[in-house]
Amino acid sequence: MAALAVTMLASANPFFHYKEWKTPHGTYPFNDIRLEHYMPAFEEGIKQGLADIDAIVNNPAAPTFQNTIEAYEKSGELLSMVAGCFYNLTSAETNDELQAIAMELSPKMSEYSATIRLNEGLFERIKAVYEQKDKLKLNPAQQKLLEDIYESFANNGANLNAEQKQVYKELSAKLSQLTLVYGQNVLKATNAWTMLITNEADLAGLKDDTKAMLKANAEKKGMQGWLLDLKPTTYIPVMEDCQNRDIRRELYTAYNSRCIGGEFDNTQIIVDIVNTRLEIAQLFDKCNYAEKSLVKTCAENQENVYTLLNQLRDSYMPAAKKEVKELQDYAKELGFEGELQSWDFSYYSKKLKDAKYAISDDLLRPYFELETVKQGVFDLANRLYGLTFKLNSFHFNKHNCC
Repeated sequence: MAALAVTMLASANPFFHYKEWKTPHGTYPFNDIRLEHYMPAFEEGIKQGLADIDAIVNNPAAPTFQNTIEAYEKSGELLSMVAGCFYNLTSAETNDELQAIAMELSPKMSEYSATIRLNEGLFERIKAVYEQKDKLKLNPAQQKLLEDIYESFANNGANLNAEQKQVYKELSAKLSQLTLVYGQNVLKATNAWTMLITNEADLAGLKDDTKAMLKANAEKKGMQGWLLDLKPTTYIPVMEDCQNRDIRRELYTAYNSRCIGGEFDNTQIIVDIVNTRLEIAQLFDKCNYAEKSLVKTCAENQENVYTLLNQLRDSYMPAAKKEVKELQDYAKELGFEGELQSWDFSYYSKKLKDAKYAISDDLLRPYFELETVKQGVFDLANRLYGLTFKLNSFHFNKHNCC
């Protein structure tokens, strides 16, 4: 009976039938995907991915580009499919249930990645192909793939000894978990903060559509008034248009002090992340994590990074000081007294821009309506790449899944 139940659950899970999807271009059938589908699909994806790696490692044939590099690139297909859906959702439209799954997944995915990166047999085969790359007559895309895969392994622990690999595996899992908790705390703190405004006069300067949105926010919570939160759709227009300086200050302070103390405090988590990264860097004989992270990047090392940053600072600082003075003088012309603070810059910058250039977002808005922007993107793709687009009348339903 237990086996039958598992079989029935698997048959109802759309991820297990992704090759049979009849959706346009194999897009995800979101109407059919449920929260309970993710974890079984991830677990099966991890199982299949590790089996793919074992098949590469245990292949009796000599390592070649096809049986090692291409095979590795194609491994874990189901896992990639599930992860592509899940992690995009957690980034764009998350909720507490998705975050709980992400927390449970974090150590599993970290373990999976480390198991593959630190697989000595797999790296030996990759290295064998890499060392004969000049004789393989690979095309540029194949050469790039081979180099990227080899360097990814070499820079992520493949050359460590057995004891170091175990330490690296544990530190990677710890860092993954800390990073996930940090991000979740930021998200939760952002969603938790609200401020109810009951006097419309306090919202002077805000556009009607902004006030309508804030009023709708309050109504959704069963409140009377206008409800401010820390989401960009609220934060940006309030900081730019609200005449009430106290409200701008409170909103700015709340936004920039998220996760400092309180229920979602990230202070110790940041310390733990820094220390864990340092331990990882030291495993690779690097002075710090930045030095390790910059290997095989355009910057190459931290000295080059600081050189560029210092050049930018020296180039931009005179202009920045000039702009700040201009803004301070303009604010005084409007009756502002004292020195501008962080919560004043967006407000007076927008006013100065409107005064200097006689242009505002309201004037530009008709040119950037959704349909206009979509058509503009399509036209640009046609001119650049010869692509044409037509409306897809496809409708998702249970028969499209498989």
